Amino acid sequence: MVGAGRKTKNNTFEGVLMGDVGGQVGADNQTGIGLYGYHDGAQSFKFGIDGKAFIGKAGRGRIHIDGNKGTIASASYYQTRTLDEEGKLNKISDSGMMIDLDDGFIDMRGGTKTVNEETEEVTYDIERTEEGGQSRVKISVQSPYFFIESKKGNRLLNIGDEEEFNADPKKVDKGYYFKTDDYKQSGWSLDTKKWRGGAGMLIDLAKGKIDAYNFTLKAEETLAADKDNPDYLALRSYLKISSDTK
Repeated sequence: MVGAGRKTKNNTFEGVLMGDVGGQVGADNQTGIGLYGYHDGAQSFKFGIDGKAFIGKAGRGRIHIDGNKGTIASASYYQTRTLDEEGKLNKISDSGMMIDLDDGFIDMRGGTKTVNEETEEVTYDIERTEEGGQSRVKISVQSPYFFIESKKGNRLLNIGDEEEFNADPKKVDKGYYFKTDDYKQSGWSLDTKKWRGGAGMLIDLAKGKIDAYNFTLKAEETLAADKDNPDYLALRSYLKISSDTK
């Protein structure tokens, strides 16, 4: 192994190492054969012989590059899911961005960023709870080609294949539709043994259908003036559609 650099006043290494690096130089460091950069004792970049690399110190800001899969991603995108003692999912570290250069898609998952104005402390909420957590946008050359998910995890906009939209969550990526965050179909509930009322609105472009609950359709008229002719007034009519789901 060869290297060049210096020892800082904190007795840490800053510089570049090339060769088979072990795990003895600081915490959160990767190992193996490659070219490594260090700043204040922490790894700041790596280019490995396995075709993988990263730029940035350990944490959310690090960028991962996989030359074998053709992907570029933020460190937060690859953060793992944790399970509780019963094996249930209790946290989804689900934020960040990944670009797949081979298959041609972009997956963006947004965390909630909060800044304390007094202390200037920045915190991130990347857990998905019943109240929500993060939004998500995905663009792909494969179906679904484009979708937007709300912080509650509901698919608000979907451009998928030609199969009609199906309310089954396993087929949520099928079809072309817009819907409100609170949309749900009416029907018989197996849990409560009662009829469940619907809410919100769904516009199904593939089927040419609007499924809406508690909405109004109203015709209104307005007066429009011509700025170049102060004596001109025109009466315009239009339809107004609104949805009240409270």
